Amino acid sequence: MKKHAAAAICALILLSLTACGTRPGNIETNDQDRNNTEPLQTKQSMNTEPPSIETDTPEPGYSRMNPAPIGVEQIITDSYNGYDVSAKINSVTRGADALTLVTQANQFNESPGEGEEYIVVNATITALSASSDTAFSVYSYLDFSAFSSTNSQYEMPSVVDPEPELSGDIYEGGSITGNITLKVRTDDPAPKLVYLRDFDGSGGIWFSLK
Repeated sequence: MKKHAAAAICALILLSLTACGTRPGNIETNDQDRNNTEPLQTKQSMNTEPPSIETDTPEPGYSRMNPAPIGVEQIITDSYNGYDVSAKINSVTRGADALTLVTQANQFNESPGEGEEYIVVNATITALSASSDTAFSVYSYLDFSAFSSTNSQYEMPSVVDPEPELSGDIYEGGSITGNITLKVRTDDPAPKLVYLRDFDGSGGIWFSLK
């Protein structure tokens, strides 16, 4: 009897120890799971909005409504002749000084009409690259057109340009600098010049003459 009673007591002690060891372990596991899931939920909620990306705003290009200032070089592709060329206005002479240059260039150059005046533009054309070995021809009276500040085209005057004239042939890597004579209204505050405009009036690169 004593042996049976002792065995029963030992069995009860073992059961109680097993129960005490299991419960705390279950509680710790639940707490650990809770601690691991809460940060994940927080991270997921924080990453719901897409990251913002900063981009640079491109600078506006030059155009008829925003012609390039004097001294700024622009590049244009002449697909017909297979050339990439650059053009730059070096200086603009207007009024009495321009009239002196024009009258000294040729004695038969007439004075401008009432309310009109000459502008002498000095420009440089450079042949940057070519798709063939043909020459690139520069003709000031064919390649350039003058417009008023209100976008009306001026007629090119029939005069001899002051030397050097902007006319001649160049090849890849070559450049030519010369003068173009224009005639504008004396009250025009901001005439402009376009180079290599298409026959339909589109394209070309625009320059301010003020």
